[in-house]
Amino acid sequence: MRSILLFCLIIIFASSLTLAAEEGFTDFIIALSKPVTKDKLEKAKADIKKAGGKINHEITLGLEGFAVSLPADQITAFDQKDYIDFVEEDKSEKEPGLLVTHVENNAKTANLSVNSITQDDPTAETSNNNAG
Repeated sequence: MRSILLFCLIIIFASSLTLAAEEGFTDFIIALSKPVTKDKLEKAKADIKKAGGKINHEITLGLEGFAVSLPADQITAFDQKDYIDFVEEDKSEKEPGLLVTHVENNAKTANLSVNSITQDDPTAETSNNNAG
């Protein structure tokens, strides 16, 4: 399980490095407010395309939303959308540590840690000892 999570983190990190915004565009992370419904997903996709944007990746791990490239002047179009939880500039290709920090924060939220993904988890060993 740990190796699968580590593999997924590596794939996410590697793919983010190759998705730089085109000239005149800026990369953003758009997170949808919960509960996420099919209607919210479709409305968000339509609004992103209407604003001249491109969906680079649909995010379903930890939060639901999109990694998008938008014309810089179009981001304000999403300020008052009721289906949006937050919008922030995606700086992962410029500062790779931001992606790792974001992944670490999501792992902590899920009661995991990056150390437990890459190393033996001492709590798992303890719980195995208690079982037998």
